[in-house]
Amino acid sequence: MSRRVWIGATVVSAALLLLLSRPSTSAPAPKKAPPVVEAINKPRTFGAIDDKTVTLDQFLDSLRTVNDIDIDVDEEAFAEDGLPDVRNVLVGEKPIPKMKDVTTAYYLRKILKRVPSTTGATFWVRQNRLEVTTFKAVRDKVWGQDYAGPYYPLVNAAYDKKPLAEIAQELADENEVNVVVDVRAADQAKTQLTAKFANAPLDTVLKLLADQADLQTVAVDNVIVVTTAERAAILKARRDKERKQEEQDGGTPARRLAPGSGGHVPSAPMGM
Repeated sequence: MSRRVWIGATVVSAALLLLLSRPSTSAPAPKKAPPVVEAINKPRTFGAIDDKTVTLDQFLDSLRTVNDIDIDVDEEAFAEDGLPDVRNVLVGEKPIPKMKDVTTAYYLRKILKRVPSTTGATFWVRQNRLEVTTFKAVRDKVWGQDYAGPYYPLVNAAYDKKPLAEIAQELADENEVNVVVDVRAADQAKTQLTAKFANAPLDTVLKLLADQADLQTVAVDNVIVVTTAERAAILKARRDKERKQEEQDGGTPARRLAPGSGGHVPSAPMGM
């Protein structure tokens, strides 16, 4: 199947700005607002928040200031998803722990899991801004309504002469997805790659990058393996044989491409 790729009380907001984030390094702030992809992928330390009255809108306003980027909310999509007052959803009812050296993208994904939208809350890049929306809205536009899954996290990142193995590890860590680079492909995985992605499914990103290094990817249960063409063929044949046997035995094929700790079976939202 093809894929188509008020802020509230002033006092609360000020407190949030102090708590939320500070850069991990002492580098001076840029004179101009950085591109959104660069901003959301910059490691930061986010302070703990224990204010139960913090709303999604206040939280996002703090992120806007910290990162110097625009963040919109697709209120229409949330209304269709059963959450018409999404901006006033409380996201601080449970304490938000301190997170050290994590990206804004990772941090935002964690907080959006607290938004009780029917299909789940996520975000994507629209031009040079972030848009917080529903998984359904993203699914329909990225994968298409007929796509049955799996739904891997969307990747928004740029790489400049970076080894494939390092990119694979970075993607795995950032998105909590299992990725293995086969030791038999270690040399080819040293290939330095340059690429930029916006709203691209993680499995597609790995597939395209692996191809540049003359390698392939294959999904084995909840793991994506980057390996040689020969080994990929063996793994695919073995996987398909096991699935066929499960179907013949009257069972449902288990763990089909359910990625990492944030993984979901088809038709459910990924931890984007």
